[in-house]
Amino acid sequence: MQRQAIGEIDLPDAVLSTVVERWAARDPDRVCIVQDDGTEITYRDLDQHAAAVAATLRERGVAAGDRVLTLIPNDVRAVYVMLGLSKIRAIEVPINPGLVGASLRHVLHDAAPRAAVIDARRRGEIEAALPAGCGPIVAVLPDCGATPDTPDVLDALIENSAAVVKTSAIGPDTASIMYTSGTTGLPKGAVLPHRATVRMGERTVQALGLTPEDTLITVLPLFHGGGRYMNVGACLISGARLVLTRKFSASNFWDQARSHRVTVAHMVVSMAHFLLAQPESYRDRDHRITRALIVPAPQTLVAAFAERFGIPIFEMYGATEINIPILNSAEATVPLGSCGRAAAPYRVRVVDEYDRALPPGEVGELCISCEEPWSMSTGYWNQPDETLNVTRNFWFHTGDAGRIDEDGYVYYVDRLKEMIRRRGENISPRTVEDAIAPIDGVVECGAYPVPSEFGEDEIAVAVVAEPGRAPSLAAIAAVCAEALPRFAIPRYIRFVDDLPKTETAKVQKYKLKQQGLADAVELPQLTDQGVRE
Repeated sequence: MQRQAIGEIDLPDAVLSTVVERWAARDPDRVCIVQDDGTEITYRDLDQHAAAVAATLRERGVAAGDRVLTLIPNDVRAVYVMLGLSKIRAIEVPINPGLVGASLRHVLHDAAPRAAVIDARRRGEIEAALPAGCGPIVAVLPDCGATPDTPDVLDALIENSAAVVKTSAIGPDTASIMYTSGTTGLPKGAVLPHRATVRMGERTVQALGLTPEDTLITVLPLFHGGGRYMNVGACLISGARLVLTRKFSASNFWDQARSHRVTVAHMVVSMAHFLLAQPESYRDRDHRITRALIVPAPQTLVAAFAERFGIPIFEMYGATEINIPILNSAEATVPLGSCGRAAAPYRVRVVDEYDRALPPGEVGELCISCEEPWSMSTGYWNQPDETLNVTRNFWFHTGDAGRIDEDGYVYYVDRLKEMIRRRGENISPRTVEDAIAPIDGVVECGAYPVPSEFGEDEIAVAVVAEPGRAPSLAAIAAVCAEALPRFAIPRYIRFVDDLPKTETAKVQKYKLKQQGLADAVELPQLTDQGVRE
C-alpha cells in the first residue's frame, strides 16, 4: 500500500516531536527506524519512548529552556532523547564523543548544562569536567538491552509506557546548540531553532526526492546535523524508513544495504573513497540504491561511483549555521562542478573583502541570507561579537570561497582560510586533491600550504595509499603535469597512514600544517621554485 507523507508543516508545528506525534496518531504500527542489529521501531514506540524520557526529566527538574548535555551511542536512544527534550521545550546540547581535554572542558563550561544524558563509559570523565550546578545525570548503558543496575539508566526510563507528554515546543523555540567540529580552533555553539532543524530535513527530502516507499541508510553520527536532521529528520518528515548504523564500515556497507533493501544513501566524501578502495566484486551493483548524497562530490568521484556502483550522486551546499541553501537534485541538469542553485527561501551572493557584491564568475566569499524566519542559526552561544561579525550587513558570511555563474549556479572553491598563495596565484587545495585522488593506489589525500623560502607558500600533499600499492613519485608528477597549471603542481609529497579528521570525517588541515614536511619528499622533474622544467 502506498503511503502519503505527513504533509505541509506550519511554523508553529515545525518541531520533529510534533511530526512524530502526527505519525503515531495516523499510522502507529508503521516501522520508521531499523537499528543495524535488526531492532525495529514503530512510530508508536518512538513517541512512547520519547514521552517517557520527557516525563522523567521533567520530574527531575528539567524545565523549558534548560540545556541538557547528551553524549549517546549512535543508536535509536539518541533519537528518543532528542524528541523527548523537544516535548518539554528543553534545549539539547549533543557533543562530539571525540572531544577530550581542553576542547571537552570548553564545550561543557560554555554550555553550562542543567542536566546530562551520557554514555556510561564516559561518565567519570564527563562528571569531572562538568561545571558546578549540573543536575541529574542519566547514564546510557553501552550495550543495548543490558540490565540496568541503578534508577538513573536510560534503558530503564524509556520503559515507562504509561507516560503521555505532548510537545510544548514551537518552531521559533531553540531546539539545540550544535558545537562545530573545531577544524580551525575551539568549537563554537550554533544555536538552532526547531524551524531550522525541520527545514534541514525538508531540504534533504527535496534534494533526494524521498517518499514513504524509500529506505535511507545513515552512516553519519547523530551528534552532527547530517545524521540528526538531514537523515533522521528527513525520514520522519517524509515517512521514509531509516536504517540506523552505529558506525560506518566500508567492508560491511553493501551487505547492510542489501539486507535492509536500502534505496538511498548519504555519506561524506571520505566514506565514498573508502568504498571505492574496497576490492572490486561481482556484487558491486547488487543493491537497490538509486541515489546518494555525498558532500563534497568531486567530479572524478561522481564518475567513478556511477561507473562502478551504478549510483548517481547529488550534492548540496550547506552548514549547521546556514541550513541547506543550495541544492543539486535529480530534477535539474547541473553544470559540472556546481553544487546547484540557491533555492527559496534562501539567497546567495559572492562578495569581496569589503562586502561588495562581485559579478558572475569572480571568486569571493559566499554569503547567505533567508527570507523565512527561524530557518537559520540565530547565532553563536555566548559569542555575541562573533555572531555580529559573521552576520554583518544582514548576510551570513560562510568563510567559504566560491563563485556564481551567469545562470545562478554556485561553485564551491574552498575554505578562504585554506587557500594557498603561491607565485602571486590563489590555489584551492581541492583543485590539487582532485588531480591526485583518482591516481591508482591513492585512497585519499589532503593538500595544504607550507612556508616557502621564496615567500608566500609551497604546496604539500599528504597521501594515504592502499597497502602495497602506493603510486610512484614519477606517476604523481606526470598526472599533476597533465591536470594542473604549473603554479599549482605540488612541490612536496608525504605518504601517511591516515589524515587527521574530526568525528564527522572533516580533514583537519591545521593539523596537516602542524605536521609540516615530516617525511616529505620532493616531486621529481621540478625546479627549486616548484615549477616543472
